[in-house]
Amino acid sequence: MKKILILFSLFLIFSIYLFVLFVRVTDDPEFCKNCHFMKGFYENWLTSTHNTVPCYKCHYGPTFKDYLGGKVRLFGEIIRYFAGVYNTEIQTKVKDEVCLSCHKKEDYINRKLKLKGKNVYFTHLFHLDENKIKFKFNCQNCHSELVQGSHTAISQKVCFLCHFIGGDFEARGECTTCHHSPAEELLIWGVPFKHSDYIKVGINCQTCHRETTTGRGDVDSERCKDCHLKPTFDFKNYKKIHEMHVNFKNISCFKCHEEIKHGKFSTFQVFSPVCQECHGNTHLIQEKIYSGVGGIDVPSLPDRMFLAGVICQGCHKAELKKTDLGIHFGIPKAKPSSCISCHGKKFDKLLLRWQSLIKKRIELIKKKEKIYSVLREFGILNYNKRKVDLNLLLIEEDKSFGAHNIKYVNLLLDEVERELKIETKKPTLEKIYSENSECINCHFGIENSVINFKDREFTHGPHLFKNSCITCHFEVKPSEVSHGKLKEVAEDCNSCHHMKNEKDCEKCHEIQKKFYSGEYLSSSPDYMKNAEIGCVDCHLQNRFIVKPSPSVCSNCHERDYEENFKKDLDSIKREISNFEVNVHEILKKIKSKKEIEIFYKFLKDYEKFKIEGSFGSHNLIFMREFLDKIKMYNNLRG
Repeated sequence: MKKILILFSLFLIFSIYLFVLFVRVTDDPEFCKNCHFMKGFYENWLTSTHNTVPCYKCHYGPTFKDYLGGKVRLFGEIIRYFAGVYNTEIQTKVKDEVCLSCHKKEDYINRKLKLKGKNVYFTHLFHLDENKIKFKFNCQNCHSELVQGSHTAISQKVCFLCHFIGGDFEARGECTTCHHSPAEELLIWGVPFKHSDYIKVGINCQTCHRETTTGRGDVDSERCKDCHLKPTFDFKNYKKIHEMHVNFKNISCFKCHEEIKHGKFSTFQVFSPVCQECHGNTHLIQEKIYSGVGGIDVPSLPDRMFLAGVICQGCHKAELKKTDLGIHFGIPKAKPSSCISCHGKKFDKLLLRWQSLIKKRIELIKKKEKIYSVLREFGILNYNKRKVDLNLLLIEEDKSFGAHNIKYVNLLLDEVERELKIETKKPTLEKIYSENSECINCHFGIENSVINFKDREFTHGPHLFKNSCITCHFEVKPSEVSHGKLKEVAEDCNSCHHMKNEKDCEKCHEIQKKFYSGEYLSSSPDYMKNAEIGCVDCHLQNRFIVKPSPSVCSNCHERDYEENFKKDLDSIKREISNFEVNVHEILKKIKSKKEIEIFYKFLKDYEKFKIEGSFGSHNLIFMREFLDKIKMYNNLRG
């Protein structure tokens, strides 16, 4: 009996020794890496901010009872490991009490915190308020990810699952809950962009940032069978299921839920690929114009809204339409009023001006091209017809006339004009943009604009050689009443013109001087040039330089002279108007190549005659010769 007692005592002492040894050895985190699937977790912990805290401090629990229970569970895991029936999918629970033993609530609960490396802010107070979020969360529900250098990082996947579940975040408009607007100016494909400008006028984030998530976070009931042989719980009672799996068992959200991915907007999504999956690519031309591609010999120039990521529905608002077949979605044509919702007042009128300007340019170019195509057939004039036709077709098939990309459409028309050698009085686009960048961002193509100003034709192009927009217009924000209004200095042309060098007219009017002297169009000088009559003899009235009426002739000539001059002037204007309308029909009547060549020479003289601008008033000899020729061609039409 004594021997048995001694053996039992020795066995007990040895068992206690082994247990103490087991406890001491397994307390050391080094022990954990002996299992091959634990090496990654150990290395992650070793490089984290928690590497001074041994594993058992968090994973067992705060009490001695928790500690002993943890050792028992560990012993069972060791047996399963050596038996080869272990599970590599680790499910561990860290109680909130453990976290709070080091991280005091008062140190963080009300603080506004920023996620590491992200422009995303949050507070613990909101996330722990069951009345607001309808769920109870444990610390480990969010602080569960294993990220190198941060053993208990916040998993963004969990954030996405809660905030975007069901895929209806766009309707809720909760972007600013986490994201703050970037204060700095961004460069998107080289174009400056400031979020604050758009937020001020109430633009919703989803106008540009669409399709930023994939997945809905749904739960497939088949997944339950991964753990339960016969699931018996009520799937509709999701709160109870959540409490059972998340709060008590600490099961990862993604054991049940599908992952939701959330990321930055990509420009290719501008064209709504979801729509194209069924409807096909039915708006290829519009997409080309919007993205600034497709023209011949024209550099790519995407529209600013394309660069900002504004999708088609940003302007073409989807509408529900009731029909006999039921309710369906309709995507109507965008109206100018659509611009106001993002850009503010007056932008609807700006769009109409763009379209009017483009339509006029196309009309003038097509008239020229119609004539030039006949000359091209006779080999008198050569140009790349394919380039001209394709660039014009691209604009016309788009049907927005600049609304989808005013800059690119103007570049297309500029290239067509260059190819057809159409003379235009305007500086290079680079010069216009360098001196008027703020204005040209909206008023692109203004150099082609011709308006009626005080009963006279005013062309912006020539004035941009020497002046900037703010020479004549007030430099204020578009929202202000005086935006675009003329300054007092611009109300009278003479406030800039003819202020100095009144006798040195040819400095600005070189063509008119040559025409008057018989060095432009005609080899014969005007009658009055031979009589040494100068410019100011007709144009200077009451100390101002003016465009005189025919009545000025009576100052020196008889009444009949004035009437004949007025009659010739009216006649040539009338004949020019008829010629403009019927020039293509006239050309059809001419059959031989030699006659076509003569007509082409007249056509070039006609264009120079119009550029001179006096309708022959500066050279009456040429005026009457020209009048006879244009009458002859107009009569040819029959």
